[in-house]
Amino acid sequence: MPEHDVTQELPLGLGMALAQNTKALEYFSALSPQERQKFIAATHDTHSPGEMRRLVEGLVEHGTPISGHSYEGGGTFGNGYTS
Repeated sequence: MPEHDVTQELPLGLGMALAQNTKALEYFSALSPQERQKFIAATHDTHSPGEMRRLVEGLVEHGTPISGHSYEGGGTFGNGYTS
């Protein structure tokens, strides 16, 4: 069965930010579908490409969004960080 392309379901700004950060894209792709949806929901609070880029960079650096952003509903992501 072909691998599912997780970038097909992304908002444009998030897809562009992930395309520019391969480590973040790999991490995002490894998240469960529920974790991906929570991260996508967190992106709705971004208001500029710079904010989106920092949110995506936080995924790689901490496995969680940078301060000031949170996953809707909270939860623990991959490496034990809790939102």
